[in-house]
Amino acid sequence: MRLLKLLSANKYVFISTFVLFLGLIMSLLGSKFLFDYTREQQQLSIERNAEAHSEQLQVSITTAINTLSSISAFFQVHENINQDRFSRFVESDAAIKTGILALAWVPRVTHEQREQFEIDQNKNLRGYRSITEVNGHGLIVPAQIRDVYFPIQNLFTNRDTELFIGLNLTANVSMRENIDAAIMSGKLFATQARTSSPATTERKTFQAYFPVYELDNESGAELNGKKNIMGFAMGLFDIDTLVENTFEKTKSVNLILFDVDSKKKNQLICKSKNEYLDTMDLKNIHDLSKLTVPYWTHYYDVGNRSWLGVFLSDNLNESEHKTWLPYAGLFLGLLITSLLAIYLFIAMLRGQQIHKLEHQLDGSELLLSSQRTALNKQS
Repeated sequence: MRLLKLLSANKYVFISTFVLFLGLIMSLLGSKFLFDYTREQQQLSIERNAEAHSEQLQVSITTAINTLSSISAFFQVHENINQDRFSRFVESDAAIKTGILALAWVPRVTHEQREQFEIDQNKNLRGYRSITEVNGHGLIVPAQIRDVYFPIQNLFTNRDTELFIGLNLTANVSMRENIDAAIMSGKLFATQARTSSPATTERKTFQAYFPVYELDNESGAELNGKKNIMGFAMGLFDIDTLVENTFEKTKSVNLILFDVDSKKKNQLICKSKNEYLDTMDLKNIHDLSKLTVPYWTHYYDVGNRSWLGVFLSDNLNESEHKTWLPYAGLFLGLLITSLLAIYLFIAMLRGQQIHKLEHQLDGSELLLSSQRTALNKQS
């Protein structure tokens, strides 16, 4: 009898434990489903809001830098192009294309050609013009003697920049490396983004170079080889303007832009002005693992470089709150399961008490029965 009661009590313990375990599993699975569903819906919302504008940003970038190919073709087929003619040629493009700060033609000038180049510049422009450089103290001085110079011959600017006619671009080590890389590749070459100097209005910019080679007079084809390069078309582009003009009509998404081809410390190009974003230390693409909210990514081709756009919801605090809602569901599920398990456990204890009372009652009935029997025999 005791064995049967013990088995019955253990059965209730097993049932309570099983219910608690089953409820825990179901709550976890349900919470995971809600969590994944919520993030997926938020990510789809971000993608819908950002997709059209992200494509427009690529169009704006491509349209702006393709101006350099027009300049290269212009100098390949025309000679003796003066400053006025150059300005008229590029002015219309600069007016309708977003983000162009400056456009320039930079010829290759050997040391033997330097004197004649400077004479020609002085004929076309007022005042004395020589090939110049900016020294370590920020002063403009005549260029040092070099085998080859790449000075700005023609320049069109929309705003104040660090560029000016006569500036030898290869005097700067990093710029010389970029120019050499452009010449070696023979294709459009973009530099990493940088912040303009304090001397001008602070903005995020990048430069692009399009090398131009001499044409074979007979076939009209380009002559290959570094010695046959005429120069290159150069452009200075404003990243902030490109981004702002593309996303000025939408307030539903935030953008963080990274240069994938730069070193980690230089990968961050720009990001939307948002208090929540300012609290996050996002400096490179590896820091995206810190994001606790859904986001959507899109790659951009910028000449030889690749940029990564990371799009997030505009209301990041609300987005993060909604992402954690499934955990509230998990807590509620565990609470209900725990209450059910406690109820079953209490029911088990009540059952044991009832069984105990029944046992005591049975014992009392047996005692009374035996006493009646004994009294009957005495009488």
